[in-house]
Amino acid sequence: YEITYGDWSSDVCSSDLGAVQSVQLMPGATFVLDPRWRLSTPVLLGFAGENSADAWDSFTYGGVVAASYAFSESFVLGAGVLAMSRIEDDALVVPQVLIDWKPCKEFRLSNFAGPEAFPGGAGLEGIWMVADGFELAVGGRYTYRRFRLDDSAANASNGVGTDEGLPAWIRATWRAKCGGRLDLVGGMQLSGTMQLDDSSGNRLSEVDVQTAPFVGLFFSWRY
Repeated sequence: YEITYGDWSSDVCSSDLGAVQSVQLMPGATFVLDPRWRLSTPVLLGFAGENSADAWDSFTYGGVVAASYAFSESFVLGAGVLAMSRIEDDALVVPQVLIDWKPCKEFRLSNFAGPEAFPGGAGLEGIWMVADGFELAVGGRYTYRRFRLDDSAANASNGVGTDEGLPAWIRATWRAKCGGRLDLVGGMQLSGTMQLDDSSGNRLSEVDVQTAPFVGLFFSWRY
């Protein structure tokens, strides 16, 4: 569950953007086809909009189909495709590349090693295994989100906002032997832009967003 807050500058619209809330559900299954091949099929269901925006008009759906092959215990490579509906826009279709490489005991390069609850996916990370159960990582990714506006803006009633950026972060992770996992993530949102469309998806304006810090704490438990 992710909650973000922001303000449109005065040259975007006459009123500030209120609190934007995003909820995403990702049920799915992984099929072990043989000792080396795996097929993953997560389904993506999401809601994104201002507090008083219509929930159904803020709904998006899609999924991912990806296959991976284990060349060895230390090298897994795969590919897939993500398809997702977008609010007042054509569907988003993005190819996916999966990599999990451990050239030595202390180092790992992976794009699915981050916190499972990390909004938008883990991104590509270089990971240093500091000690048993503890790791440090440096990573980055591209983020894209569209969300429904409420009816308070005179020139964009029930319109659509879009934010894009390139977050880069440092992650510290502790893994307990009982299956628990605790992640502390901190970084900077780089090259951000925000766009405003009307209720039909027509572009009204676009502004650059200043670099901003972020921090997150995640806990998960596998059993």
